[in-house]
Amino acid sequence: MSKRKIKESENLSCRLDKAIMDQLNELSNKSGLTKTKAVERAIAMYYAQFIQTGKV
Repeated sequence: MSKRKIKESENLSCRLDKAIMDQLNELSNKSGLTKTKAVERAIAMYYAQFIQTGKV
């Protein structure tokens, strides 16, 4: 049996507004994505937009 590859990562701990957390839970439930993957994709999209426009 081969070893499972674990990607290099860092831990993020933060408090989210309840409404935002509810949206994240709904997204996760409807899409089948883990919350981690959903947050990673959201940050990647936000960062890509920032790089293109230079605006937050």
